[in-house]
Amino acid sequence: MAQNETTKSSSHPELCVGIATVARRGARYFKSTVGSLLEGLSEEERSGINLILFIAHTNASEHPAYAEPWLFKVADNVLLYDPQTVDINHIRELETDAAKVHGREKPLFDYTYLLEACAATNAPYVAMIEDDVVAQDGWYHKTREAIKSADKQIKQIGAPHWLYLRLFYTEEFFGWNSEFWFTYLTASISVVALIAGLCIAARS
Repeated sequence: MAQNETTKSSSHPELCVGIATVARRGARYFKSTVGSLLEGLSEEERSGINLILFIAHTNASEHPAYAEPWLFKVADNVLLYDPQTVDINHIRELETDAAKVHGREKPLFDYTYLLEACAATNAPYVAMIEDDVVAQDGWYHKTREAIKSADKQIKQIGAPHWLYLRLFYTEEFFGWNSEFWFTYLTASISVVALIAGLCIAARS
């Protein structure tokens, strides 16, 4: 974990970073994810981040990190379900193995719940991070530069807002994601045609 792990957010953070986490069988990524985000940040940079760590269990003690001191040292807010504002019994139903098989309701609910907590910090920008990623060194500086670039481009085209920046790539985004399907299709056809042409030429 970073040396400045006890530094917390200022009263006017630039960025709210929200991470929702659930206990995983046989694997623990959460602490490494948080550590990689905080590693190398100066106190000033850390003060610009409001870090919300959401233990997405109705019984928070089911997550091993909840019993570990580092969680409360590094987070600005350890978020739990508030029985006063959510239907806790319904969430318990969504935690059952049967509900998890085909259910997307709980992940969507958790995302919204965490997003609302970030909105309450009044930070102008929000970063929603999965609990199993590793942040690249310099991610914070690159994110700030990307935000500045997005703001500049929005002003140039006269649009009122921009929606999101993709900070991390997963394997699903290294292939046929919808934005670039035509480029991928054209390149694939070209490669196949080239190989077929070389094979025909070699045979003749």
